[in-house]
Order: sequence, then structure tokens, then C-alpha cells
Amino acid sequence: METPVTGSVVVNPLPVLTLNYATAACVYDAALTPSLSHGMGTLAVSPATAALNTTTGVFTPASATAGNYTITYNYTDGNGCVGDAVTDVITINPRPVTNITMNPTAVCDYTPTFGLKAQLANGTALTTGTFSGTGVTGRNFNPAAATQGTHTITFEYSDPTTGCEALPVTHNITVNHTNPPIGVPDEALNTDVPNQTLVPDICATGTDIKWYSANDTNTTVVLQADCYKTTYVDDLGKMKDGLYPMYATQTLNGCQSEPVQVILTITNCPIPKPTAIKYHACTGETNVALTAIGTGNDLGWWRNFDDIPTSATFGDEDFLSDTWTSHGITAVGSHTVYVAEYDPTHTCFGPPTPVELIIHELPDPKIQDLKMICYTQASVNISIEPAGSVLSGAGVSGTTWTPQFTASATGVKTTTLTLDASQAWGSGTDRQATCTNQTTLDVDVTNVLAPTGTGILPNPPVTWGIASIASLPPMEIDYYPTASLSIKDSTGTVISTSSPLTMYPTHISKIGKYSYDVTQTLNSCVSPIAKSIWIIVNCPTPAPILTPVAICEENNGTLPSITAVADGFNFEWRDSTGLVIETTKDLDLSTFGNKYAAPGRYTFSMSQEKNDAAGMPCRGPEATVTFTVNPTPVFTIALSNTKTTICQTDPEVIASPVITNNAVVASMDYSLSGNSIGGIILSGSNGSLTPASVVGAAQFGLVPMTITATLTDSKGCEATQTRDIEIQHTPAPAIDDLSRMTSAVPVEVTGTGEGVKFYSNQNASRTALTGVVEKTTTTWTLPTSFIDPTKETLPAKDFFATQTIHGCESTDDLVRVELFNCPVPRPSAVSEIICNYDDIPTLTAIPAPLSTWFKPKQGTSEFRWFTRTTTNPDDGSRVAVGDTYTPLSAPSGDVTTWHVAEYSSFYNCMSPTAPVSITVNYAPAVTISTQRPTCVGLAQPTISASVAIDIPQQIYWYKTQPTTPVPADSHFAIANQFLLPTSLVPLTTIPSMLCTKQTAVGANLQQALTAFCHCLKLLLLR
Repeated sequence: METPVTGSVVVNPLPVLTLNYATAACVYDAALTPSLSHGMGTLAVSPATAALNTTTGVFTPASATAGNYTITYNYTDGNGCVGDAVTDVITINPRPVTNITMNPTAVCDYTPTFGLKAQLANGTALTTGTFSGTGVTGRNFNPAAATQGTHTITFEYSDPTTGCEALPVTHNITVNHTNPPIGVPDEALNTDVPNQTLVPDICATGTDIKWYSANDTNTTVVLQADCYKTTYVDDLGKMKDGLYPMYATQTLNGCQSEPVQVILTITNCPIPKPTAIKYHACTGETNVALTAIGTGNDLGWWRNFDDIPTSATFGDEDFLSDTWTSHGITAVGSHTVYVAEYDPTHTCFGPPTPVELIIHELPDPKIQDLKMICYTQASVNISIEPAGSVLSGAGVSGTTWTPQFTASATGVKTTTLTLDASQAWGSGTDRQATCTNQTTLDVDVTNVLAPTGTGILPNPPVTWGIASIASLPPMEIDYYPTASLSIKDSTGTVISTSSPLTMYPTHISKIGKYSYDVTQTLNSCVSPIAKSIWIIVNCPTPAPILTPVAICEENNGTLPSITAVADGFNFEWRDSTGLVIETTKDLDLSTFGNKYAAPGRYTFSMSQEKNDAAGMPCRGPEATVTFTVNPTPVFTIALSNTKTTICQTDPEVIASPVITNNAVVASMDYSLSGNSIGGIILSGSNGSLTPASVVGAAQFGLVPMTITATLTDSKGCEATQTRDIEIQHTPAPAIDDLSRMTSAVPVEVTGTGEGVKFYSNQNASRTALTGVVEKTTTTWTLPTSFIDPTKETLPAKDFFATQTIHGCESTDDLVRVELFNCPVPRPSAVSEIICNYDDIPTLTAIPAPLSTWFKPKQGTSEFRWFTRTTTNPDDGSRVAVGDTYTPLSAPSGDVTTWHVAEYSSFYNCMSPTAPVSITVNYAPAVTISTQRPTCVGLAQPTISASVAIDIPQQIYWYKTQPTTPVPADSHFAIANQFLLPTSLVPLTTIPSMLCTKQTAVGANLQQALTAFCHCLKLLLLR
């Protein structure tokens, strides 16, 4: 029987993929970055949109339109296994579009407060959103608070469903204020004649002037004109002494000004009116002292204008005083009293001066009512009115308040918050006043501690036997007297709201461990949860003994079994949800497919039954065990040398793992494959390689290699990654040594690369070059400074050349240049011009006559022919040696140039080269005119010919195709056109009957009349 053989098959698991984006975003949100289970695989989006970057996975909402986008994620792992594609849906919500629907664009500063409105683009009115701007409070606009000017109202709105913000929209409202008219006299109009009956008109300058008899625009308008005629007379038709007030307004932009008062004073009293200031006071301030300044006489004060006498003699001096106390003036508003100076000489009061006293209301401070708050609230931002008021109290900082409570007890703590408000009135010379007011608010904070009592941790658990389930004692729970109690079992069901808690079999029905959540609630504030544990343990059945099991993700092709040490019966295995999943002694996880194959930790519990002493089955407590699938490490190989191509001369390269899934490295293994002669040295979790040690001296060019790294993590799971690298070993360029240099000619470089560098010197170690002379891709021109025509020989000069390929510079090649001024003069030669059908001429070198500069010719010499300029006698472009040179093949092109030089064996050098060329001329094409058909016996036509180029020329005509070269005088005509002789027409070859058919013979005849240009003739004509 043949010996059996064995083999193995490795079945790699499919990668289990997960893909998570933020489920919803607004069109203006920042880019969304996915959470991918296996790094970047293949991402696709439906519907198609440029918002998804399939390289990075980033989804940019701003590049998408509103709607739902399904992202599909595929991934192929290092084993070539393709996971089941997963999807995630991103909802891109639109930005809502709003507008402000209020109509007024201009109002008066006395216009009452009115509401602000906004709506969506579809016309739906909005009751939420925020209006802001000067004069805006909530959703109302107060023109008086905004004051005069144009104010921008801004509305901001967020969709309550999506949270997407609309762009702010604005509306401009202009608040107009009209000043009183000007030009109204502020001085009294005095009369000296008691019986004066005519009084000058009082005029105002403004727009739409209206006059009133009282300081109230609700009264009847007396006159609507710029000037008001005063006709105040008594019953006898005479003007009565006294004070006569009248009031004027103007209207601009639809806004009427406040009335301005003018007082017409008719008096014969010559004393002037006193001066006084405006007074401000606050509510509650009594007996404000009003003061006026006169000429020095006594002053009189009146509450009512009509009480001012025109003349009087007073014996009661108490009536007259410079200061008057505002007895009884307490109402909020503007009050006017009048002061006049008494003239004792004329026994009359002069014109009065109105004195304004304004009583202001105290500010009305308001604190936001916080109601009852819970201890869990960290801080509260409190709204106050008016702005600028000062809030104080325990825990207050600005308008932010930290709730105060007693942390060690359950109950309510009250904190009093105080708000101080002030407002200043008056400016300039006014008697100013600052009105202040204060309000307080009591805020209650509820602190709720967890309940305590029997069995509540950290007190020891209460333990009872199974036989006592029906008679469990009550569980005493201590909680706050006015709080409400809640006791929930492990399912979250409330089983009691009072203490003591009586336990019944309905609560505890079998052996096991029972846990309760106990809380108390006070003023809607819920305490932390207090755990209460009761354990019933009077059952002889022990819990099984279970041992945790762990595997690696890459080994989950075959899931293990969890074995139990148990000797009972009626086994029950439950998953983490409490569901019974198996009734065998051991739990074979492979029977559940891939349900437990994804990386993670799975918890199972098991119990068994045994008979107690009475022979009754009793189920013992559950034992729990964990099954862990540790994920495969995910990493990439990073190199310390980040260049695309690494140079053979580069220093040590460090390879290190970049871990992307929180794996902890336990060990690393590196290997190097490809065209290499060395490997990687392991150093901890890193590997190092020296480019010079893995690429040999003979391995010139681009050497591809692959680094393979295997990572084993702390769980014993491993993964392998590869990274391809290229190491360039650039050879030195091949450059011949140069000698006998007579001019600064280029140094030819045999090797080529991305760049050739020539260096002027080299250090002793030959590891670094310095002094770059010139850089080019192919050649370097020897500097003329190295040529000295006065010296026959010069010292040899060494240079060093390198070439660079893929950014890697080679080692250097020595270039030795020996300079020698050769005394042999340059020869010459005659260039030739031929026709394209002529024989190839022989070129002859002509020695140059000796001059005083050159040394006499000695020894033997010879002429050498080259295809290019050179100073090297043995240059590879040399084509012949001798006095003459005949090219082996016809020259191509119009002009071909060779170079000839004289080489002296005595001096062992060669003269400079001289150019000599052969020029090939070609006859231009001749065009013969097309002839009309003619018949035999008719007059012959005139034939014309032309040449395409405009040069001096002659056209020769032949009867038959001439030979080359053309025999002399073989043509029958020299002209651009001529009359065709009848003798040239072959009459015998054309039957006469063809003439009747008008057959043309011109075409056949023309074929025999081919014209040629004689090249030698053309050359002579040129």
C-alpha cells in the first residue's frame, strides 16, 4: 500500500465590516469623517456626488445638495478575502430660508411699540426665532427706545427638527424725529404804550407749521401758517398787560415735533426777566429748592401763569425770595413754575421766566423668576432688566449664578438675589438726579440624596433561605419626609413607592440574586440611585465552573467550545440578554455560524439542576464566562527615509509599524526579499537596513525590494504587511582622460543621468566632493583659463565627475586633463558644389603655410579627416587618413561638412580642424502648359514651360528623353515658349480618319516634349 500523504488547507475568515458616519448634517457643516473597521477600502455613494472623497472617505456636506446619500463600503483584506459590503445613510438637511414680513420702513419716535414677524420662504409664519437690534425686545420694536436713525433688525432661526440654521435676514427701519420749529422768539415782546392795540406777528421757520393755544397737540389747531397774528385786547379794545402763551409745531417725514412755547409779554415794567436752570428729581424726593438769579431785587414765584400780577405792592416779604421750595409737586412728569423780578421803582413785575421741574420714575428692576431648580444644574444665566443693573447674592458672578444647596442633606435651600438699578437724568447746567431702586428674588434649590436603609449598599446584603421566601421581613428604607419614593426591580418595574417594602413570592420566586434601584424625588428633582441587594442562597446546587476563552480574529474560521465543569442536569446556557441558547453541558460556538465571530467580548451564563436532600430538583446559581475575539492588528510600515527612491549611499533606513486599531506590539519580525544581498536587522519593534549592505557594488541601477513585517500583539494575534522599496545605485560616468588640449573644448561624458557634476577637488577619504565647477546633463566646457598659448606644455589637471539618476549621485570618476599647445597649423580644403546626378568629388587637404608663430615642420605628418570638430587624433569620428578623402556614399541633404586636421608624429599632436563641405544642387521642376487638342494639317500650337523658383534660368527642349549627362547641343530649342514645328508631328502614325472624329493629338505629343534644366548652365548663370 502506498504511503499516505497529508496536506493542510487554510480557510481565512471574511473581514466583518462596519461603517459609521454622523447620521445627519446641515449643508454647511464641516466635513464628516467615517469610522471604518478596516481602514480605507472602496467607498461609493448613491446618488453620485462629488461630496464624497473616495480616497479619504471624507464627506463634505457643503459640496452636496440636500437629501439622503447611501455610502457603500467594501474592503479586501491582505488574504484577498472580501467582506460583505455595508452601507450607511447620511441625511443632508437644507438650510431653511426665512424673511422678515413686517412692512414699515419709516416710523416716528413716538410711534407705539409694534410686533415683528417672520416667515419661511413657503409663507409659513414663524413663532420661534430670535429678533435682535437696537430698540428690539423679544419680538417687538420700540421706536422711542431705538431713538432717531436707521436701525437694522436681524432675524436668526434654526429648524427645530434638523437644527439647521438659516442665514440671518435683515430689515431696516428708519426712526424719524422732528425738532420744534426755529425762529420762534424766546424773548418777551414788550410794549411801552398801555393802550397799544397792535402787536407784531410771531413767526416760525419750518415745514407744515401749526399753532396751538395749549401745550397739547390734541387741542384744536388755532392756525396752520408760518406766522401767528396776536390780537389779545381787553373789553375796551386796549392791550392788557400780562403773559400770553402760544405753541407751534412742525411736521417732517410724517412726524410731528413737540410743541415749542412762545410767551408774549405785554408790560410796561422795564426790569428784565431772571435766569434759571432746569431741575431733575426722582419720585419720593420732596421740597426741591428752585433758584433764580435777577438784578438784585426780590423775586416772586407762581405755580400758575395766570396768577402773575402786572403790578403790585407787597408788604409781605415772605412772598419774595431767590429760592422757592417745590411744596406739593410730586407727580411724575414735567412741571413748570414761573419766576419774575419785582421792580420797586415802577411797582411792577418784569417778564417771567418759566422754570421746568421734571419728576422721574424710579427704575423698575426685574429678575427672571427661576422657579424651583435642582442641585444637578451647574450654573444658570439670569435675565435682568434694565441692562446695566447689578446683580448680587451668594454664587453670583455677573449674570451667571451657581445654585447654592447643602450637599450633605436632602432639602431645600433658599438664596436671596438682589438687583440694584440706577438711572441718571440731566446734563450740562441742569440740576441732575440719579434715581435708584432695588428688588430681590428668593430662589429655592432642591438637593436630594439617595435613600438609605436595610440592605442598601454599602450595608451588607440581606440573605434569606429558600424556605423563608413566603415570609420575608419588610425592608426599611429611609427617605426625606416630603419626598416620593420609587423602588424598581431589575426589569425597571416599580414594585413599591412606600417604606417599609414588603417582599412577596411575586417579587422573589426562585433562588438567585435580586437587585433593586431605590430613588427619592423632591420637587421634581430625582436623587442618585441607591442599590439594594437581597440574595436567596439556600440551594445545594453549585454553580458550574467556567473558564474564559479567547481567540484571534484571524483564527475564527473554527470557533471553539466553552466547556463546563458540572455534574448536574437540565443545563441552561444564556446569552447576555438572558435568552436560553443551549441546553448541553458544553457550549459549541460554531453551531451559531458567525454570530460570535466578530471582534469583541461575548458574555454567557450557565446554571444546572441537582436534587436536594429531599430529592427535589433545585437550580443553582448561574456562573458567567466571557468569550473574546481579539481583532487582528491593523498597521502599516513606515520608513524613516521618505524619498520615493532610496539611494545606495543613504544612511540607515528604519522600518517601524504604524498601528491604527490600538493593538499593543508584543513582537515584530521583518524580512527583505528581492534583488538584495543583505537583510533587515531587528531592533525592538523596528527593523533597520543599510542601503549599501543590501545593494552590492555590481548591482547598478534601480533595485526593487519588498519589506515584509509580521506583527504579533499582546493578545497573540498577528498580521503581516508588505512595503515595496527601490534602491538606486548610480554608477560613475565613463569619461576619458584628455590630453594635448589646444582650446577650451567640451569634455564628453559617456554616462548619462539626471545630471552630471564636475568637481575641482576631492578630500582625502574620497567620500565627499567639493568645489562644483559646472553642472550639465552631458558635457562640461574646460575653462579657457587653463590654456596658455605662450607655453608648450602645462601641468596636468585632475577633475572629478559624478552623475545623478533618480536623485541619487554616483561615486566620482577621475578626469585628468593634460594641456599641450600643438605648433602644427590648421590646413584648409576646397569645398565642392555639384548636381545631384554628378559623381562624388574627392576632397583635397591643402597644408597651411608656415608662419613665425609656428615652429618649423619636423619629422613626418599626415592629414586626418573627421565628421566633427575635435582635438583628439584618435577621435571615434575619424573617417580617413591621407591627403585626400572621397566620401563612400553620396552626401545626403543640401550641405555635408567634414573636418580635416594635420597630425605631427614629431610633436605627437594634431592641429585644429578645418571645415570642408560638399553642396548638392537639384534642378527645379519644370511645368509645361496643357495644350488643347489639334488635328493633322492644322496650325501647330505654341508650347510654354515655367519653373517654380524665381532665379535666372534657361529652359532646354529635347525631341526624346536625353541621357545624363546631357550631350551638348542635343536640344532643338532654348526658350520659355516656342511654336511647335510641323516636322515634329508624326503624321504617319495618326490615321486621317481620326481627324473626322476630332481626336486630340496634343496630349500624346506633349509626352514626348520633356524639359530638363541643365544644372551646369544654371550654376554659370548664378
